Amino acid sequence: MSENCCDSGKKRKVLLWQWWIGEVFRRERELLRQWESEGGGSSGSVRGHCCGRLGNVEGLQRERELLRQWGNVNKAGPAVKPSVSLLPPSSLQISGDSAALLCLLSSYSPQGEQVSWTLDGSEVTEGVQTSAETGPAVKPSVSLLPPSSLQISGDSAALLCLLSSYSPQGAQVSWMLDGSEVTEGVQTSAESERDGRYSRSSVLSLSKARWEGADRFVCRVKHNGADQEALFLKSSEC
Repeated sequence: MSENCCDSGKKRKVLLWQWWIGEVFRRERELLRQWESEGGGSSGSVRGHCCGRLGNVEGLQRERELLRQWGNVNKAGPAVKPSVSLLPPSSLQISGDSAALLCLLSSYSPQGEQVSWTLDGSEVTEGVQTSAETGPAVKPSVSLLPPSSLQISGDSAALLCLLSSYSPQGAQVSWMLDGSEVTEGVQTSAESERDGRYSRSSVLSLSKARWEGADRFVCRVKHNGADQEALFLKSSEC
């Protein structure tokens, strides 16, 4: 039963993500057609459906590029094998009462390599000390995409928060609505890795009444002891 529930949850997240991308591209095509019919050139703007919001074509193209970049980061990349070196004890150690061998792993991806030792064909665990994996910390790039005008005209609205190109893994996402944390309607994906960098997404789904009654939406990210926020103010769009 639990396995079926997990599978259903994963399918829902995939379908939600596919639906969101479809919304973005449908909105772009709709506005571009309207813009072209009004005689627009290489720059200009068309009016959306929410609060008289202006959505320029360049902004839509940047939004599409952002989604493509995130999709590229999210694709699994090739694994890189570690470079492994084994250093024997020094002559000074050998002349004393003990000896230590050092095994070095470097330049590999993804994380998760395991180390074990064998002595004359038999595994040995006593006297083994293995360090934690380390790498340069890179803060995530955080973007918050508001609902499309097509969504807003329906019965619900969803905001999408994208985290990309960060390391190490372990980024946590939370949502704030007019200064109060909200957990209902939040779906956050698992972290995915490519070339040692991680990405994840989080969607906040709201009823139409809740969307209309709120103004300040914040995606808050905690990573490697530091906090970041991406903000959308509905009033600034009116």
